[in-house]
Amino acid sequence: MRRAALLLAESPDATLTVDRQNVEGLLGKPLFVDEELLENRAGVVTGLAWTSMGGATLQIEATAVASGQKGFKQTGQLGQVMVESSHIAYSYVMGRLEEFGAKASFFDDHFVHLHVPAGATPKDGPSAGITMATALVSM
Repeated sequence: MRRAALLLAESPDATLTVDRQNVEGLLGKPLFVDEELLENRAGVVTGLAWTSMGGATLQIEATAVASGQKGFKQTGQLGQVMVESSHIAYSYVMGRLEEFGAKASFFDDHFVHLHVPAGATPKDGPSAGITMATALVSM
């Protein structure tokens, strides 16, 4: 508001419109820049995370490779509790594939990779389990 007041004080006859092109100039650069969000696609789910700054969103990505054998890997600097949550999510989804409309044998011949980006940021806690399960079902 101060910047708008200054602009209007300097040019009393001017009108001020806030839009995409000038919002950063009026408000200043953002304190935090979010990573580019992934487009909506199968296997990618947005989750919520607690941080010391209050909270953030994060993407959880699940991909499957038809390898002819079962396998499961997680990446993204996950803490022990989050790794356990990913195993529970994997087992839960694997045991209910037909309920979710998939072939019961899907995981028998696919290697699954579950990734939580921002690898330099440690992540832990059990609450991501539902987001991981959703990513696996979405995949």
